[in-house]
Amino acid sequence: MFEQCYKCGQTGLKCQDDYASLKSGHWWKWRNVTHKDLYRKFISNLLKSSPKLDASSVKFPYPIPIPYKCPTEESCKGDLDSPCADGYEGPLCAVCSSGYYKQLQACKKCSTKTWMLAQLSVVVIVLIITVVLVRARKRKTEEDGR
Repeated sequence: MFEQCYKCGQTGLKCQDDYASLKSGHWWKWRNVTHKDLYRKFISNLLKSSPKLDASSVKFPYPIPIPYKCPTEESCKGDLDSPCADGYEGPLCAVCSSGYYKQLQACKKCSTKTWMLAQLSVVVIVLIITVVLVRARKRKTEEDGR
């Protein structure tokens, strides 16, 4: 039903009910919104119990986008719109969104200021206790040496 044949499976396309969408872990970009909207209408017609059978309704004359494998598989949700998972954005969903940072290949949510302050407080308290214990031990050693 397309102008040309597309191989499904290995190319990142998920084929079902005579149309192709994008597999999870893959990303694509439509050339323009009009083609995507026409493809959405094409799919909608195919899924009807009594689809229109005229030439313009059973053939999609425009190329579908080329699917690309995402560097971080869980960042790309696939499907028709190619949305990125939470914390990811941009081409191939390879950029961390605002409020996220890159750790190895994954985008992790940034800690809140309260959490960072709590962690810093614990470090300061441990440091103070260590200094106090070291001084106390040093005094005891000096007193024992006299």
